[in-house]
Amino acid sequence: MSGAVIREIKRVTLCVVALTAVMLLIFAAAGHFNLPVLYGALLGCAVSAVNFLVMSFTVEKSMERSKSGAGSLMALSYFIRLALIAAAVVWAIKAPYFNYLAAVIPLVFIRLSVYILNFSDRKGGHKN
Repeated sequence: MSGAVIREIKRVTLCVVALTAVMLLIFAAAGHFNLPVLYGALLGCAVSAVNFLVMSFTVEKSMERSKSGAGSLMALSYFIRLALIAAAVVWAIKAPYFNYLAAVIPLVFIRLSVYILNFSDRKGGHKN
């Protein structure tokens, strides 16, 4: 992987971790913090990070392929990532030691992190 991709993965993952910490603080402030909430948050955060890592790796690898090869690779990656997310959500719902809401919320933090980082980069004069 290129240095720029690794740097972006680290930035987004750090932002996801920060947003998950904020979510845990909100659970605590609402009086609903417990171990299943913590475990659910850790599961959701980990799945989000792995999802972004696989997506980043796939996008970089697809750039080296022909148009049809890149499309096939991206489709396969999408299926695998969607299956990973679905498995995590089902596991969080079925297992009593996860709070499913705390596991599902961090799954949207990747998109939110990208928006936040792009906004802060533009505001700071950086371009990625």
